[in-house]
Amino acid sequence: MSAGRKPRWDMAPFDADAAKLLVELDRNMPAAFHELGVEQSRALLMFDSVPTGPSLEAVEEHQIDAAGDRVAVREYRPSSSSRGAILYLHGGGWAIGSLASVDAACRHLAQRSGSRVFSVGYRQAPEHQYPVPLDDCWAAFEWLVSASDEIGVDRSQISIAGDSAGGNLAAGVALRATRTGGPAINSVVLVYPATELVNDRASYREHTDAPLLTTKDVVWFWDLYLGSATPDELAVPMLATSLDGFPPTMILTAEHDPIRDSSEAFAMSLETAGVPVRLKRYDSVYHGFFALTGLVAKADQAVSDAAGFISEQFRSTTAGSAQGGRS
Repeated sequence: MSAGRKPRWDMAPFDADAAKLLVELDRNMPAAFHELGVEQSRALLMFDSVPTGPSLEAVEEHQIDAAGDRVAVREYRPSSSSRGAILYLHGGGWAIGSLASVDAACRHLAQRSGSRVFSVGYRQAPEHQYPVPLDDCWAAFEWLVSASDEIGVDRSQISIAGDSAGGNLAAGVALRATRTGGPAINSVVLVYPATELVNDRASYREHTDAPLLTTKDVVWFWDLYLGSATPDELAVPMLATSLDGFPPTMILTAEHDPIRDSSEAFAMSLETAGVPVRLKRYDSVYHGFFALTGLVAKADQAVSDAAGFISEQFRSTTAGSAQGGRS
């Protein structure tokens, strides 16, 4: 923030860690994403002080085939890893995120879950609009399943997680698996997922000019992703007429986030459908906080909560298999 200029946001609603980061955001991000445009938003380095994350036994790069192209998948392997695997889909409005933007969060998730994390560098809008990003994530999921024996992954212990647009894609992959009878997904973690188009829910009005993501940004990102496509349930999960068979799910939301109520409404829809669902809202933080591990205490808590949920689901599957073997 330049000397003498009024801050863009009132810091009072945010906790100390989040407010401190807003000072950096105010200095490095001169306007909202929809005003900056795609190229400038992609080039923007908002939090150059985010710690790297823990050292792991290995971080490896894979290249997989996806609809005639090659997509990068980055594997994070903790020193004492189980046979469980987490397919992670990064956020960024389907247009501006990257493997690098969630590198620290993936490292922490791998370390705290004791499972390997596979982060997907899917192709992005507006150059690659729906359904290309989703198809890339589906291809990564199919690759993980088909290569499971070779790379030492238990097919019954594959979880899918993602934040924001990545949460949307994770829900899309899970829905596609239930619709097509595809490989079973053990569990799903959705971090402030984009689940429906902008509407009159309270959070869109109350947090229209929230830090990092504004209501107009949400509209802009949806337009970049969908283009002229007609929205369907794989693109907009709240359009799903049935959620039967959806995997056990944890949904994490931020208090000061325009899409908060849409994310939480999807949790309610899952619960109504009989899907085991756990919903947790983190107060005094804003959209994007999950990636700020090492800087915002609630980010570290959220990553630990996600890792704990996934590990719990993996243990439940293992226990069920053991009981089945004794019958």
